[in-house]
Formats: sequence, C-alpha cells, structure tokens
Amino acid sequence: MRRRGSGLFAAGCSLAAALAAACQQAPALSEQPVPARLVEMVSIATPAGEGVHNILLTRDGGVLVLGTRENAGGDRDIAIWKRQADLSPDPAFGAGGVINLGSSDDDQAADAVELFSPDGKSEGFLVVAQVGAGDGAFAGLGHAGGADLALIRLRTDGRLDERFGTGGLVLLGGSEDEELVVHLNNFSEPGKRILPGPDGTFYIAAQTRSSDGDFEPDGVVGVAASRDAIILRVTSDGELDASYGNGGIVRVGTSPHLDPLEREPNDFFFALASEPDGGIVASGYALGRKLELAGGDLLAPGNMVRNTERTCDVAKYCYLMDGLLVRLDAAGALVSGWGRRGVVLFGGSYQEKQYDVIRDTKGRHLFVGRTSSYDGDLARPAGEGGRFDAYIARVTADGALDETFGTGGSVVFGGSGDDKGHRILEYAPGRYAVAVETDSADLPFAPMPEAGSDAKDIVIYFLAEDGSLDEALRVGTPGGDKPLGFALLPSGRLVLAGVAEVDGQFEANPQSDLDVFLALVDPPVRADETGE
Repeated sequence: MRRRGSGLFAAGCSLAAALAAACQQAPALSEQPVPARLVEMVSIATPAGEGVHNILLTRDGGVLVLGTRENAGGDRDIAIWKRQADLSPDPAFGAGGVINLGSSDDDQAADAVELFSPDGKSEGFLVVAQVGAGDGAFAGLGHAGGADLALIRLRTDGRLDERFGTGGLVLLGGSEDEELVVHLNNFSEPGKRILPGPDGTFYIAAQTRSSDGDFEPDGVVGVAASRDAIILRVTSDGELDASYGNGGIVRVGTSPHLDPLEREPNDFFFALASEPDGGIVASGYALGRKLELAGGDLLAPGNMVRNTERTCDVAKYCYLMDGLLVRLDAAGALVSGWGRRGVVLFGGSYQEKQYDVIRDTKGRHLFVGRTSSYDGDLARPAGEGGRFDAYIARVTADGALDETFGTGGSVVFGGSGDDKGHRILEYAPGRYAVAVETDSADLPFAPMPEAGSDAKDIVIYFLAEDGSLDEALRVGTPGGDKPLGFALLPSGRLVLAGVAEVDGQFEANPQSDLDVFLALVDPPVRADETGE
C-alpha cells in the first residue's frame, strides 16, 4: 500500500526524506495561506496481521513503531519495528529492522521511551508491553498469572540489554490481568502509555484486575474494585519506585453502581502528559457510579443511575463511561487545587470514552475521545449525528473547563456515521491537530475521497486556539483506517501511524487483517504566519 498526496514539499521531500536530517526544515512560507496536505503513505505489511499502539521519533531521525504481529499459531507476538531516516527497515536493528518477542498467549508492545547517556548519546529504548503467559521469551521471570505488564530494555541495535532485569526483561503483575489495551487481545488502541519521570524514573499508565502480587489495593484513590486504573512509577532498574504513591503505584477506582450485579466498576488510563513539577496528568475513563475522595464524592455524570432512555441490548450496558482526568504530583498525591481535588470527570448522561491528553504551551490541558451524549459537558445537538461523535475539550491551568474554547470548553465533530477522537498534538503555539477515526461520508471540509465509500477513514482536524476549525484533511486508504501514533517532527510536519483494513471490509472480528502504515502530513500555514 502506497499513496501519494496531491501536493509537493517546497524542498521536494518525500515522506522518507522528510525524516532525514537534510529535510528537517519547515515548509516554505509564501504570500498566500498553504493548505494542509497528505504527502505520502508508506505501509509496513506482511502476510500476517499487524497492529500498532504508538510511535517514537528517535534521535537518529528514524521511527520506532510499537505494536504486535500475528504468529503462525494465530496468537500475537510483540513486534517492534525500527525504520531509518529514509523509512527503509534499519538493517542494524533486530532481524531486518524488526524484533519479535512472544509467549504462548497474546503479547503486545504499547509504547517506548528512548534512553540517553549523560553526554546525550542514545543508549537504546525502554518498551512497555503486555504479556499473556510466562513462557517463551518470558520464561523464568515470575509470571504472576493472566496478563502481566512487561518492561523490555533494548540496545540501539534491538538486542535485549542484559544489564536490565533478567536478560533485559521485567514482569509486573498479580494473579489476574494487567492490561495496556481494552480488550485483552485488541490489536490497536491509542495513547501515550510511558513517559520519563523525575530522577531517571518512568511513568506507566495501565489497568489492573488484581488485588495481590505487585498490585495490592492499599492506598487506592477511591474504592478498590475488580478493574482499576493505575499509574506506576518504575526506576531505571525496572523496580517499582517505593517513594511514589503506594509502593510505586497509584490506583484509582470508582465505586459500584446502586445495583452492582448489573455492571462492575471498570476504570482505565490510556494516556499520560508530563507536568513541570515532575508529576503527570492521566486521561482515561470511569465506569463506576462515583469517585470517593476525602472531602466529598465526585458523581460520574453517565453512571449515577441506570440509563433507560436508550434501548440497551443487555441491561448492564445501560451504565456508561465518563471521561476521566487525574492530576498527580511527583509523590503520587492528587493536586488538590486542580479540577475537583485533582480530578476532572467529563461527560454527559451517555458514554464518553477518552483517549489522549496533552499539556499545551500555556499550561492548559486538552483531551480527546468519543461521545454519545447530548447533554452535560458536550455541545451536541440532540438527535443529530451518528452513534458516536468525536470531541476535544480544554481545561484551564486550574482544571476548570475553559469557557474560551469551543462551546463551554468543548468542541464536537461528527457526521451521520461514527466519529472517534484518538490523538491530539499542538503543532504550533495555540494550534492543535486532532486525529479522528470516522465512517461519516458527510463531514464538512473533508469529503470522502471515493464517492459512496462507507469505509472508516482518518480525518485530521486543525483547530485554532479558540477551538474553531481552521481546516480538515482526510487521510485514508480504500479500506478502513484508524489513527494511533501521532508525532510532531522538528520540521513542523506531522507523522501519523495507524492501521489499514487489508480487504476494505470489516468482518466479524474487526481486529483481523490489518496492516500498519506511516503517513506524513503538512499542517496548514495561515496567512498571518506568512508575514502578511
């Protein structure tokens, strides 16, 4: 799969060359505004199905792609691809530019950070992954049961760094499942799962179903339940940092519903954003009735009562998710002066599933997700749109919804189909790019590339500081596509990673027959940026 856009770079750079040092320059300015444009899409495809969770732009100008690949037995192994600056496989990394690690169950890499020596040289990568069994590459590491979290330290050539853990590997877990994806065998889900912390530590966002092993529920924020959102902080040796939270973990759990047998609480963190004080903001969802905190409870808008205004095929699904933001300081304590005692619950009386979060250059936080609500924090006209619309919202430096952004702090985008906001970045001060998955054929500013097509595509919305739409660009293949990794090059250009449906038709299992792709996009250049 390879597609070229209609525009050319002023310097004549392709996607491959744009990642090379020779092309690390901003698009040439002109006397007229320059629209956003897709330059090229490049596939990472094999006969096996593949998925991607995130990408990492590496110091050498290349790209590390974190994901999974089906093996001959039908299970999934960790797959980590390294591409050179020209996007060809890096022959110095693994076997032909890729490494695979696996057990006898499903395994997936989710995210990574690059590691540096004191003099600034790359020393390799720390990868966070999910491992289904304690055999194969993960034998003898103390697999606790179910799915465990794995830390994998790689040298720059893709070899395991044996100075770390046991042969370069560490497992963390309890007797139940620890998850980086929803659900356990999901090929691809967006979000920033690992970030550097203070003093050589690293933050990891995930979910636990365990109450033993590494995940004892003592000190939980809220109520310990069957599925809690967790933030871990680990040392450079892969050990839980005992100075953080409760033995290295902050666990966040909402309380059961009034009729808890209908649906158990279920909370998850998808993404992290760094804070200047060494803490983090975590974004995800809450699927319980309330979050019990010292000083008062925070009721979840969509989960206070069983929602019967809509038909539910299964009674328990009348309880729905709300967007969840949590801000923690460097010790793992809630920042009491932000939001409501360190928490923002966002949504309406239906479902919000919230993915990415960023801190912008003015210290505000923006977050994206999908909504089926017509009330509460969302400005979505009742009876319009598809089952889901994409949303982006912004809170001020103190965690309150920013009334200067959109309508009451949020913007909703959608057509007659389903639209889901997956990734966001700030590509220039006060200018945001939002990657949305859509199957709507009637979106304004972004018509389908092929008349009558109903396949899922990607739309990148470019927003001004007040949330107004500057431009929208549809990015896609003839099949179905989903945005997952999103990064800003030093040049000001955007790199997008996603998955493309091979045969163009979603089957009973929508996670099958996928290829990974990388795309290069020029953001729009406005008239006021050209010197006029």
